[in-house]
Amino acid sequence: MGANTILYGVRLTANLYQSRVSAKDAVGYAFSADRTLGRRLDAGFDFYKSKSQGDFANQSMSAHLREVITQSFSLTEYVTRSGGQTAFNLGGELRLSNRFSISLSHETAYLPFRVTTGGGPFTHVYNLRLQFCPFGNLQLAASTNVAPDGTIRYTTSAGDYLYRSSGLQSNGMLSLKIAKYVVLGKVVDGAGAALAGVALQVDGQMVFSDSHGEFLVRFPKRKKVNFKISLDDFLTATPYTIVTAPTSAAEQVLPLLSRGSDASMTARVATKFLFFA
Repeated sequence: MGANTILYGVRLTANLYQSRVSAKDAVGYAFSADRTLGRRLDAGFDFYKSKSQGDFANQSMSAHLREVITQSFSLTEYVTRSGGQTAFNLGGELRLSNRFSISLSHETAYLPFRVTTGGGPFTHVYNLRLQFCPFGNLQLAASTNVAPDGTIRYTTSAGDYLYRSSGLQSNGMLSLKIAKYVVLGKVVDGAGAALAGVALQVDGQMVFSDSHGEFLVRFPKRKKVNFKISLDDFLTATPYTIVTAPTSAAEQVLPLLSRGSDASMTARVATKFLFFA
């Protein structure tokens, strides 16, 4: 069970874990705080505490700093304090090209069924992920993860999506009118590559980015529009984290067609969304 919120730009998360193994109950708590510092830095702090029936409570804390070294390489440094000892760990992501990337992440996992003599169920683990896009929107991925008993598991996945936009038609009984104002935007990743299948809500209208990372929404009136990222509605299976994204934008009105006093106008909004896989 968990909850999260954003307070003054700080992402706050709290999780509660409960387990029962060999007639012994255990409970764990995890709290984290993360904040983006400029365009290249992201810092965070985590606190973990667990208590098993009949045992002493265990707790640990860690801090991390993620640095974007180049558009294709990022490095994450971890400092962990647990059981009176301090440990340093490294992780990162390397994007060899727009089609292939590799990432190594360090995290603290709750493993209630792991055989251990101390330290509680919270354990520091490494996870490796490989992603390959051979052509089009097809994405192939392979990753490691740690099961509740502490064993390493391997996962593979493949994803693609197809869509078709039909033109506006009229059979003489239905009159259709194209709205005068249009909102344009583009979604890219940390390397500047376009992201397809990203779900956004523009003033309540759901829209998806195309194969070029671009999206378009029309409105009948000139107005300020609000943006919202719908992470659960993405058309691709790849998990992403939002790096930067506008919440609203005021339009700039530019003429498209002019014919006498009847001018057709468009509202063009220069928006850019940045994601990190």
